[in-house]
Amino acid sequence: MTKGNDNGARFGSVVEFQTAADAYFDACDAAGKLYGEAGLCLALGVSLTTLRRWYDGKTCPELQEAVQRAYLRIQDQIETHPVYMEKGGMTSRAIFMLKQPRFAGYTDKVEARQDMTVNIKHGKDMNESDFK
Repeated sequence: MTKGNDNGARFGSVVEFQTAADAYFDACDAAGKLYGEAGLCLALGVSLTTLRRWYDGKTCPELQEAVQRAYLRIQDQIETHPVYMEKGGMTSRAIFMLKQPRFAGYTDKVEARQDMTVNIKHGKDMNESDFK
């Protein structure tokens, strides 16, 4: 199943990768476990760095779309699974995860301050009577 090399090509084809990823998701569903990036790495037998390089297309660009779909599946669960909607720690976890660039990449609202400084330079011929 795997064809190890340091740059990534551990799977002979996109179909092999997709089959392995689907097996991970199916196993999680059967066990009632939530999906995760670390779990996907462990199931695929790759490091987090390798999976992220595939996601970014830095290595094995032929796997990029399939890897991104796997991340979308994790993101979809975070956005829709009832356990993430419960009050408590899982809601915070969902918010944190959805801020990660490989999931939704959401950001907090940033409020811009609009302070303005005006510097007036007076000409040679101006005097105090010009300001009355």
